[in-house]
Amino acid sequence: LELLYRPILRIGVMIRNKHLIIILVCLLFIVACTPSIEFEGKVKFKLQEEFTTKSDGAHIFLSIDTQRIFACTGYSIEADIDKKDEKIMVTLGNIKPPTGGICGQALSPASFKEEIDIQTGQYTLEFHQISKVDTYSLEVTPEKIYIKPVKSTFSNSTASEVNRTPKDLLKVTCGFDKFDKDNNKCKEIFANVETFATPYLLAKKDIPTIQYYKYDGPDDKLIELLKKYRDNGITITTGQGKEYIPKVFDQKTREYVYNEKPRAIRFLTIIPVYQEPKTDISQCEETDSYCYAEVAINTGNSDICLSMPTQEQQYCFTTIGKYFLDINLCDKATSCFTCKEECYTEIVLKQNKPNYCEKLTGNYRDGCNRDYAIAKRDFSYCSKLSYESRREYCFSQISIKINKPELCEEVTGEYRDGCYRDYAKAKKDDSLS
Repeated sequence: LELLYRPILRIGVMIRNKHLIIILVCLLFIVACTPSIEFEGKVKFKLQEEFTTKSDGAHIFLSIDTQRIFACTGYSIEADIDKKDEKIMVTLGNIKPPTGGICGQALSPASFKEEIDIQTGQYTLEFHQISKVDTYSLEVTPEKIYIKPVKSTFSNSTASEVNRTPKDLLKVTCGFDKFDKDNNKCKEIFANVETFATPYLLAKKDIPTIQYYKYDGPDDKLIELLKKYRDNGITITTGQGKEYIPKVFDQKTREYVYNEKPRAIRFLTIIPVYQEPKTDISQCEETDSYCYAEVAINTGNSDICLSMPTQEQQYCFTTIGKYFLDINLCDKATSCFTCKEECYTEIVLKQNKPNYCEKLTGNYRDGCNRDYAIAKRDFSYCSKLSYESRREYCFSQISIKINKPELCEEVTGEYRDGCYRDYAKAKKDDSLS
């Protein structure tokens, strides 16, 4: 019934038919008054940490979804959580239809989500559904939450362990410059952070773009760092749930402006740095393309990507393609053309084979040629670009890198002036603007 009211409303309005509109109102009344649905079926649950607007660290939430899919969004599970000492009892009730009878036209499970107050220690988690009881043991440590099934008949957990976020965590992200193979600016930023923060999870690769530290001092240090490197794409996220982004887009001026105020975030993803190489997809979440790609790389079997949902296959194949420098793997990204372009571009730069760009089409070929031209400072490839605006950007970037404003003469019309302006702004030379 919920799916009927939208087309009826459109038709009723178009032909001004009072009877159809009355039918619509009746349908809405019926849906709004639909009683809860008695439910006895399979559910999946997850425990995860989320931040609130309090900026007081991460809170643990329990989320539950039905395996059954409903015709509208907004269906919810009636549930009650009762915690006594080390026992958490979750009683599952009926399914409630969307509030107000409004049916969002999308398929969706019924859901429940609520914060649970658990600290470090051992717990028993029980799910009660009519006459059935499922039981899990929880071990909560400062670093992880471990979930182990004791009896599972109608429920299952989406993960056996969940990473936790230390309150004194500092996540520093440096904007990676693919045109700077040594990325010395990132190294400088991380070295600066280590003057006041303690290394926590440091990546072993040569050019990391994300590093984790422990720091419980004032935010003044973070703002100083932000000011110093705000033109280098630095982002600082804290375990309190605050994120500092130095440049934000101003809707009024339509420009990026400097910013020193943190924003509240909901999630902070900690990428495991120290872990054993994955060699089996049973170690991966179904949609984690990077995990599948890691297994494929470690086993030398690219067909592992085919085990994923279609969209995630694209990311899996291109990740492997960039690792093995194999454009044939890039070509398997048949529905994600930006993934394919990024894959081609990385191989073109590493193998110095700009002719590969010609295998791409349209904007993606332009993007590949542009990136190669700027990275190699070879302006002859700027001339291959399809539009004057793109050629202007390409020539201006190279002119800045090699200190040759005369390259702007290769651009025609108003774009030539834009090229000179970009150069003047970068070099702080008003005589050319």
